[in-house]
Amino acid sequence: MRINKLRIPLAPVLFFVVVLFSYGIYIPWFGLYGDDWIYMWAHHLLGPLFYVDFVSIDRPFSAWIYILSSAVFGDTVWMYHVLLLGLRWLSTVLFWWVLRSIWPEHERAVTWMALLMAVYPGFKQEPISVQFILHFSVLALFLWSLGLMIQAARRPERSRLYTVIALLASALAVFSLEYFVGGEFLRPLILWAVYSSQVPEVRARLRKVIVTWIPYLVVLVLFFIWRVFIFKFPTYQPGLLNSLASNPLTTLYEFALRIARDLRMVTYGAWRQVFSLPDQSQYVLPAIALMVVMTAVVWFLMTRKTAAVAVEGAEGQATWKDWALQAVWVGLLAMLVGGIPIWVAEVPLEMSFPWDRSTLSYLIGLSLFTVGAIYLVVRKPFPVILLSLMVGMAVGFQFQNAVVYRNEQDKMNEFYWQMTWRIPALEPGTIMVFQDVPLNRVGDNSMTPPVNWIYAPDLHDDDVPYKVFDLTIRYGEGRDLPTAEENIEVVHSYRNINFSGSTSNILAFRYNPPGCFRVLGPEDLALPALPGDLGDFLPISKLDQIVVDTPNPAVPPSVVGPEPEHDWCYYFEKADLARQQQDWTAVEDWGEQALAQSFHPRDASEWLPFLEGYIYRQNWDRANQVSQEVMEKEANQTALCATWERALRATGYSLPDNPSAAVLSELGCVP
Repeated sequence: MRINKLRIPLAPVLFFVVVLFSYGIYIPWFGLYGDDWIYMWAHHLLGPLFYVDFVSIDRPFSAWIYILSSAVFGDTVWMYHVLLLGLRWLSTVLFWWVLRSIWPEHERAVTWMALLMAVYPGFKQEPISVQFILHFSVLALFLWSLGLMIQAARRPERSRLYTVIALLASALAVFSLEYFVGGEFLRPLILWAVYSSQVPEVRARLRKVIVTWIPYLVVLVLFFIWRVFIFKFPTYQPGLLNSLASNPLTTLYEFALRIARDLRMVTYGAWRQVFSLPDQSQYVLPAIALMVVMTAVVWFLMTRKTAAVAVEGAEGQATWKDWALQAVWVGLLAMLVGGIPIWVAEVPLEMSFPWDRSTLSYLIGLSLFTVGAIYLVVRKPFPVILLSLMVGMAVGFQFQNAVVYRNEQDKMNEFYWQMTWRIPALEPGTIMVFQDVPLNRVGDNSMTPPVNWIYAPDLHDDDVPYKVFDLTIRYGEGRDLPTAEENIEVVHSYRNINFSGSTSNILAFRYNPPGCFRVLGPEDLALPALPGDLGDFLPISKLDQIVVDTPNPAVPPSVVGPEPEHDWCYYFEKADLARQQQDWTAVEDWGEQALAQSFHPRDASEWLPFLEGYIYRQNWDRANQVSQEVMEKEANQTALCATWERALRATGYSLPDNPSAAVLSELGCVP
């Protein structure tokens, strides 16, 4: 058997290139997503040490990574993205190091495993950097611990030092985050493989494995004692165990089905995604080009003589097949033990946000399983071609995913800047409510931090003045907003951040890009296509929660992003604010400025504030013109006629008796 090993510096460089092009291209344009906002805001409120209390509810030993990172990076968003990119690369290198230590004679194959882990398409939340620095820090710690354990077994002269460090890394990993705790059960298997060449006799080897594993087993047992009997289950409950106790046969059957479904999803279901193309045409060619280039680069580097693993003779071929089968079984076992925390807590596993994060628990096992299965089933030289294609396609897929997050950041940036253009200041105690806002990487818990950050920038307390509620999950019997009535006390806490208010201070809004941000009150009930639940709250939506005269208008913090160019929505927000102040001259002026620059709304109903201003100013020509534009969408007729009727009544006219009566009759507002 002849083996030419991969040069040590080449693989980490290849991993870096692959990770960089998968996740790093759009780092300068990424923002905060999901729980990033909550973690970043916690630092803003009370500094790095606040994380000790902040994470105490579910992962009390995880504060260290947020304390360290926030103390260094502060509110500089891009640095968290760079940190996570580095952790992704480091985890890949450590995984490769561990596998090389176990299977040194199959270096190219373990390099493939590391590459597949680096670009795995099942996990698509890499741009949520602040939240997931914990996950990849813990993964790196766990892999480092495995590597040190192997080194301790092979280098007796340094065994004690390596073991102590490995135990500390293992303890910090399992107590910080439960995602990779199942991997601890792989240690005896790894030790068995390591000692196979040192201790040929089976009994002696088994004894050696047990003695070496005992310290790590103690750490694992202490974790389970703490997690089950002391800390218990403050968030996710052990639903599987409870179901087994009450209905064992049915539960076991359903559990077996879930295992099969989940394993199929994290393998076949995840990788089939890489054959999709971007929805936006301008990204199709860059994505395809990246796929082709990365496939070629990976294939070239992995087929060089320095990377080749040549096995000659029947005996060598049999050894290779034995190894591939071994990789499949070890990978399958790793996925089964990796899924333990997901299955016990009955955490969902999906290929879509937010539950694709559950795939991280299977990351190690599925990489082994996939490469082993390909080498076992596919004839040479096609495994190299197939794996190169998989890596290249996955890089292109992750690029597409990054585009989604970049576009999401653009929408969020527009949202918060439009909000401040329309709402210069906000009364404390305001509850902002919405429904069906297409910001797909945030929820209302993630929108509450920036609203408080914008309108209470100097707040440094865990009692906050503003709350944002998504009516889809907060409205209904037994929820935070049981009815759409005033004078109902609202108390809501997220972790250790508390809000107390009342439904008497509701402010409804809508954001449906490319349309503009809109605050809504009772007069907006006639707008078309309002979500049903949102319409319930318009009668009690109080626009006077908006402070219109303030010496220091709110400005989004730097973490939101730079102010976008002033397009139609800027003039719409300013005109709508002037309408609230009944400054009809200003409304008309904002309209004329927008028209002078050839700005037009993407939602024709956004002409309504300007229409009202034109009617008050008795600018009938302009009022007739924008009325015609509003009626480009027939569904706007009710809102259009209501606006005319309300404004005419205030100016002493009526629908059938005004200079625009003929136009109104044509538009169907006059019988």
